[in-house]
Amino acid sequence: MSSQKTKSKYRSDLFAAIHETASDLFRVGIINKEKMEQFDKWCLANPKLFKRMVEDGYNKEATKK
Repeated sequence: MSSQKTKSKYRSDLFAAIHETASDLFRVGIINKEKMEQFDKWCLANPKLFKRMVEDGYNKEATKK
């Protein structure tokens, strides 16, 4: 993975690795569409998605376990 692509699409290299793993899990059916959408919100560099994640209760999701 090139760092230029990582910087433009993901929030960081760590989030790129997390998102790519989640994408693989989604492709094989281990996680569902809703969970994959959460990983999109958490990992992708789009600030609108990040803002929405916070507004949608990211802290509530993180503490539900």
